[in-house]
Amino acid sequence: MVVTHSQTHGNACLIRCDGCLMNISSMMWIQCVPCCIDICPLCAIQRTQIRTHEYTHKYRVIKSLLFEADTPGWQMIEELLFVDGLIVHGVGNWDDIAAYVGRKTPQEVKEHFVDIFKQTNSEDLEGEPVQNVQSLPLSQEISGYMPLRQDFEVEYANDAEVVIKEVSFYKTDTPLERETKEVLLESYRNVLMQRKLFRHLIFNKGLLSAKQHSLGERSLCPEGRDLLTKMKPLLKMLTTKEYLDLFQGMYLELQMRKKIAEIYQDDNTKKGDLFDKETTSLSDEVAMQFLSEREQSFCSMISIPFTLYYSLKEAAILYKTVTKLEKKHILKWFQGLTEQKLSQILNYFIQNKWIESPSGKMHAYTHG
Repeated sequence: MVVTHSQTHGNACLIRCDGCLMNISSMMWIQCVPCCIDICPLCAIQRTQIRTHEYTHKYRVIKSLLFEADTPGWQMIEELLFVDGLIVHGVGNWDDIAAYVGRKTPQEVKEHFVDIFKQTNSEDLEGEPVQNVQSLPLSQEISGYMPLRQDFEVEYANDAEVVIKEVSFYKTDTPLERETKEVLLESYRNVLMQRKLFRHLIFNKGLLSAKQHSLGERSLCPEGRDLLTKMKPLLKMLTTKEYLDLFQGMYLELQMRKKIAEIYQDDNTKKGDLFDKETTSLSDEVAMQFLSEREQSFCSMISIPFTLYYSLKEAAILYKTVTKLEKKHILKWFQGLTEQKLSQILNYFIQNKWIESPSGKMHAYTHG
């Protein structure tokens, strides 16, 4: 079984075919009994042979594991990965188990463990965190970091030594040659200073804990992750506390602006619906009471109902006083009219100075 985590689906677990790597999470698949591999129906039909697997092996049919098991909110695949995570990482290593499961936080994983195994004091089963003390470039969270040497396999401007490795000073050097060599050494000294600054930044700001930072970023909304990416350069100029306080404040402002925009949009939608409801609920008898005799004669002349004329008049007058979203509700009253009737109505409104010249945006929109 090949299990991956999809960033586009909220870090959800995806089961992939061992043959073609197709996502088989939401379908039935074939599991080879001797080889313990999972293959999609297409690979099974094509008799695909994977490593030691042969199509003549015994098999079992596995249905989708995306259904919820005994615990609400926990899919069967997540339950299996949870048990595997306990075996691989050990009880108490909630951060690594959460990363192994995918869409769960360390706190959710710990609460799930307590709920399943009825261990109110899980600390008694927890050991010391396992530290990887191998000083190898590929054995750490940050690829290329060797903790025992506190060194990186690839440094900033890694080829800077190549430029100066053969620089030597001789008594026969001309002033220009000596000046050139001194410039090369000065540039290398600047590179060493940059390396020192980067080391100070990485060690003092806790940037070696890649998993912890990754889990924190996953819990943010997409807008929050974009904000964090834009703010990362500020970490060089601020202390860790100042940086976190600034980010929390700006993230809170972002969430508040987003919530206000949602409330404002809902409010405008309700206003638009209310406008539609009010204008369509009028009868011809009621609408006629709000119109002058001259307006009634005009409606009879161009053969439009009193209710429609009243709605068009109200919409035309209110057009410049409402929001952009409400304008969409207003403008739909002008759509569906013939060119001749629309021109007659707009000219009548202009003569009474209720609206401006038809060269405005409303006239262009109704014709567009």
